[in-house]
Amino acid sequence: KLILRIVVGDYSDYGLPQPNHKIWERHPTLSSEVLHYIKHGNITPRPGITRFLGRHVEFTDGSRAEYDMVVAATGFHVSYPFLPDGMVEVIGAVPQVYGDCLLPDYRHLYLIGWSQPRYGFGPLVTPFCDLLAKMVKLQNDLDYPLGYVLQKSGQKVPDTHLVDPGKALRMLKKAPKRLWLLKLAAKRIKQAPINNIPMELPKGGIHSNEPLKVY
Repeated sequence: KLILRIVVGDYSDYGLPQPNHKIWERHPTLSSEVLHYIKHGNITPRPGITRFLGRHVEFTDGSRAEYDMVVAATGFHVSYPFLPDGMVEVIGAVPQVYGDCLLPDYRHLYLIGWSQPRYGFGPLVTPFCDLLAKMVKLQNDLDYPLGYVLQKSGQKVPDTHLVDPGKALRMLKKAPKRLWLLKLAAKRIKQAPINNIPMELPKGGIHSNEPLKVY
């Protein structure tokens, strides 16, 4: 925080509101040049929009200005319209999965790509693919869904879609060496089976013939 204060300064000096969250709780600005262009007058910060009046925009501070174009950079909405309704619970932008990609009720269904490493997926792709391949192979040897085994082993679902890449990389390197522990956990579950676990995807549940919609 001290370094950020020294290098960047106070946000109010740029005409920006003070952050209402702690550092790393939100994505950092994608371009460090934004503040440079604000200081040189190439970008003018504005508050929230109240309404549009033709080519004019009225802001929450009562000011108005004329614009040629409005670009709505609103992010994205996490949903799985190609799966049956209710199969994947999403709270905010976070699917309720175990191991970052597994549902507790179904085998061989992996939800990948919803999380957001702070500086990109690049360094994580290869170790994650290696781990995923081992998880798929392990699932073939288990009677219960791997997500269910993780759930019963005490793992929690994530509470944010933001990922610390360094922490994730360390986890991805350690996880393959610990998969054998899940086999032991699955054996304990098998000794006390629990009913009503669907195990497999419902027939006709994934509409593979329909075009994939991206939101």
